[in-house]
Amino acid sequence: MSSTTLILDHVLDQLQRELAVDRRACYVLGAGEGAGMAAAYGIMRADVFAAVIAIGRRGSAGLSLS
Repeated sequence: MSSTTLILDHVLDQLQRELAVDRRACYVLGAGEGAGMAAAYGIMRADVFAAVIAIGRRGSAGLSLS
């Protein structure tokens, strides 16, 4: 597990503790360079997110999870 994943997990936990979060309506979104991270994080935490939105830049070659 990467340090980025741990940081995102911590932020998500903190938001859920401090705010009224509807756990059935949590989404992850990434655009451009962040699209791959959003997709990868959404796959790793599929039990947490209702949907993943990954908006790639034009001409991107796709996502590699390896």
